[in-house]
Amino acid sequence: MELEKGFFPAADIPVSGYTCIGIIGIKDLVRPEVMESVALCRSVWVNVRMVTDDNINTAIAIARKCDILTDLGIAIEGTVLWDKSQE
Repeated sequence: MELEKGFFPAADIPVSGYTCIGIIGIKDLVRPEVMESVALCRSVWVNVRMVTDDNINTAIAIARKCDILTDLGIAIEGTVLWDKSQE
């Protein structure tokens, strides 16, 4: 099927001939009070942890931005966490 001939719902969807017009990404900004709260907790020796259902790479980026995940910290996915024993 050629695109110039129009589209018909019953026709096969073409697998080639596409052009990517653009890609967009959205970045949620971290609220300033989050970083301030993390710093306050750390100043009184409270260990801050973050639990989220975001993609692991997104979670790492957010945790680094908020200074929750440092170079010495670790990030794990929920499936790994749930598989750990209570001990």
